[in-house]
Amino acid sequence: MDVVVYHNPGCGTSRNTLALLRHQGIEPHVIEYLKTPPSAAMLVDLARRMRMPLRELLREKGTPFRDLGLGDPTVGDEALLAAIQEHPVLINRPIVVAPQGVKLCRPSETVLDLIPLVVAADLDKDDGTPFLRDEQISATDPRLAKALRAARLRPRISMSRRAGSLPSARSAARCSAMPASRSTAATH
Repeated sequence: MDVVVYHNPGCGTSRNTLALLRHQGIEPHVIEYLKTPPSAAMLVDLARRMRMPLRELLREKGTPFRDLGLGDPTVGDEALLAAIQEHPVLINRPIVVAPQGVKLCRPSETVLDLIPLVVAADLDKDDGTPFLRDEQISATDPRLAKALRAARLRPRISMSRRAGSLPSARSAARCSAMPASRSTAATH
């Protein structure tokens, strides 16, 4: 699989994305964009392929974004491109180009949308937190409910579960996540 990563080795999200690709057996072409910035035409093409305005590729934190007045919505694409060419650190990262599409992979797990997932072994992020675990858990496992709540999702459960009875294997298998904002049932 031919994959390109616009990478900043000083960025944890970029390092985690690269580690996940390698963990999946993909050795991408790595472009350290601070050393070798993409051309203005390439940036325009990447933004087009991601279906996002060029402005959304800009990174504010730790860059001259504010000093250059780039937050002003009247600043056009030509001025944004000129600023990026002068200060490549303005490019948000990592950008991953794969046969399945192009994405700004923030958070790093976004790269999973672009690659076939084959979990061969556990993988941790730079900070030691779990990234991937090759572990099957039941739909009734409390860790699943906790993870869904942490992601601002909540499990959708049957009325029999709400009434206090244990779900059948069939209803447990149908357990799915729905946004917490759309749920009217109390979190348990």
